[in-house]
Amino acid sequence: MHDHYTGRGLMATKSIKPGDVIVSIPSNLLITSQVVLRSELKDVLKIFPVKLTARLLLCAFVIYERQKGPSSFWAPYIGCLPDAFSTPSYFTSEELQHLPAALRQRATEQTRLLCDGFSKLTKFFEFGQECHFLSDFSFDLDDFKWAWSAVNTRTLYYKVEEAGSHHLVDPSERDVYVLAPFLDLLNHSSTAEVAGSFNSIKQCYEIQTTTPYNKFDQVFIHYGPHDNETLLLEYGFVEPTNPHSVVAITKEDVIKFSSEVMDAWVSETGSVLPKRFERIEAKGIWDISCSLNGPSWHLTVSLNILCMGQEQYGRGEWVGLLGGEEPSQECLARSRRAVQNILCNYLAKAVTSSQEVLSIKSDSYHHYMTVQLMQEKKFILEECLKQVQQFEPQEQT
Repeated sequence: MHDHYTGRGLMATKSIKPGDVIVSIPSNLLITSQVVLRSELKDVLKIFPVKLTARLLLCAFVIYERQKGPSSFWAPYIGCLPDAFSTPSYFTSEELQHLPAALRQRATEQTRLLCDGFSKLTKFFEFGQECHFLSDFSFDLDDFKWAWSAVNTRTLYYKVEEAGSHHLVDPSERDVYVLAPFLDLLNHSSTAEVAGSFNSIKQCYEIQTTTPYNKFDQVFIHYGPHDNETLLLEYGFVEPTNPHSVVAITKEDVIKFSSEVMDAWVSETGSVLPKRFERIEAKGIWDISCSLNGPSWHLTVSLNILCMGQEQYGRGEWVGLLGGEEPSQECLARSRRAVQNILCNYLAKAVTSSQEVLSIKSDSYHHYMTVQLMQEKKFILEECLKQVQQFEPQEQT
């Protein structure tokens, strides 16, 4: 079936009940590092002086089998793979510039990893040709980008049998990459509840659903609790009304806006607040963000501690806030002002960014996803600000 939002997917041909197995793939149709090590590439891998990670082994395998064409056992599966993908590695330089800054930075790092992998596989295939194990074989960056994207967007992640024990696999990366023909046609939904595991008795990988479906419904699986920036980066799509999407707040802004509401403490907080935040981070505070549910607990408690009076802080009362104790009304009022200022500042920037992206005339899917990200960020900030403004305790005088 084909859906406007999800593209190609799988449709239920009958009603599906909670507990039903929706897909079962025999072990002999799962492509793992062990399959690659038993393939026609094994002779090169045995003498190639550099070990390849499981991910690169799968990339080399799909590139090699693709070039074999119809003679490959895997030709029907490889023929079903997309010719191109919608992940950032397929974006133009101009399209990358329009992505949110944090995502653009992650995409740059992903590109670095891709280029590093290309360099390693180039040496591998050149070595194979020099040793006369591979003949009439051509390989370029486009081939690798396609293979890397296919593996990165379509693999299952579970510990492969005997993984890590084989001396030809680079152990620097976990051997958990598995390509499963047909199963990768199932699209993602945050509301889908599934459990996947290898059935050692039946020797197959199974996915069981706890979400019921009617006949002709599209059937979904769950890739994980990913926000839309991660979904775009790793899989090349965004999900409407994604419950896992958040707006990250920088450490620098948390300190800056806390400093601005400290009144008499402003001159002192230049050195005091960064030191406070270091102690907060040491306690495991990391989720500095806001979502449709409001500011994260980590953001709230960080602001409460940063906005605490020096006398209270000196007595160690900040530790109690980490344990769930309530801050003083004075501290709470300052904290609320700080979070409102943060949200207003981020919202103003989000509105500007959204307007800039919307002004671009483009009908590409890359542009569509960027617009969705910008609009989502703006919506989250608006809703979060409304929630914060519903409760405004007064600062004591």
